[in-house]
Amino acid sequence: MPRPKVVGLDTPVDTQPEPTPPATLNRYQWPCWWGGAALSPTPPLVHEKLLAVRKSIGGLMAESAPGVQFKVRKATVLLDKMRTALDAHSCHAPVVRQTVNTLAPNTIPPDAKGRQMRSFTVTETVVRFCAPDGSYIDFTGSGGGGDGDDKAAGKASTYSYKDACIKAFTMPDANIDDSDDESEVGVVPPPSAALQALLATVAAAEKAELKAIVAEAKGVLQTHEQQTLGAAIRDRLAALSLGGGKGGE
Repeated sequence: MPRPKVVGLDTPVDTQPEPTPPATLNRYQWPCWWGGAALSPTPPLVHEKLLAVRKSIGGLMAESAPGVQFKVRKATVLLDKMRTALDAHSCHAPVVRQTVNTLAPNTIPPDAKGRQMRSFTVTETVVRFCAPDGSYIDFTGSGGGGDGDDKAAGKASTYSYKDACIKAFTMPDANIDDSDDESEVGVVPPPSAALQALLATVAAAEKAELKAIVAEAKGVLQTHEQQTLGAAIRDRLAALSLGGGKGGE
């Protein structure tokens, strides 16, 4: 049998190269937050970094705030803690997507104090936790906010952002439900006996009788109850107009 051809002194041409050690193989791949994909012999860092940032942040206690019924986790405190922890571990957590839905004004119920809100917005916010090797995890938060002026979108956006971050870093040190920093929405108080009686009267009143009911209410109802009664009167007037009830001024 002829000998194989050699290159150099005694190196056979059919000699196979040394196998690549398993430790150097790119066994892991993942999409990167900056685009493209990464290949690596070691696992992505995102889970390790998420745990490290969570430990650096610690807890986020809910605190009492002026004019707010529930204790809240203040957005300013959350952002300060997150900024310090993310910088320390070379990570960042931007908002990558937000969905906003606004209710039609005529479908918005009054708030807990009976005040009619002009705007109500519901948002869904996606926060992306980004590790320095390109790996990432998305967290979704949701929130709603109402206002008598034009602040509903800001309230809803702030709450949904807080909700996503609190879930991402698992840091609710108390009940996860809280109100927005500026929200005054709470448990609706039961109607007083006076309000219940006037509402029953309004339900059967004719147009000419409604003015007298309004005058009577001013002396016996609180402001938020007067607003509730006013909404009932408007509904009664609409029903009379549609149903051809008795007129009168």
